[in-house]
Amino acid sequence: MSEVPKERRSFKQQIMDLLLQIGVSAAVARTVAVEVIAKSTIETPIETIRVMMVDSLKARDDAAAERLEQRFAYVEQRLQAREREAPTSTGLEVYGEETRDSLLEDDEITAAEVFFMEGKEGHPWRRKRGHRDSRSVELAEEEYFDD
Repeated sequence: MSEVPKERRSFKQQIMDLLLQIGVSAAVARTVAVEVIAKSTIETPIETIRVMMVDSLKARDDAAAERLEQRFAYVEQRLQAREREAPTSTGLEVYGEETRDSLLEDDEITAAEVFFMEGKEGHPWRRKRGHRDSRSVELAEEEYFDD
């Protein structure tokens, strides 16, 4: 077996840990991990790596390869369930961040309104990005000097 480059060692360990969790011997886990790393690059899609792991394991232990496929299927189901359960919106996201920023810069909304639209409670004690509501300041100055 060839030495695994330093930057890929943690990936090798992750593969070995997964294989050990499903009951594969340490020697087979090490062999499969080194084989997969030798055939892959950093750009190799995870789906391809999964297939390479299963194929390499099938050559050594069909039952373990089946357990690995089941484990991958279980993980995929859990990820899909999390995506379905994740909230998509707080209901307070009136505008996207870019739109809010441009409205704030153009003085069409105040920093307090941005704070509210971001779903935060209370009062913004600090102005966002050093913004000063210039139009409201001008109106206040005009009103003060007119009196």
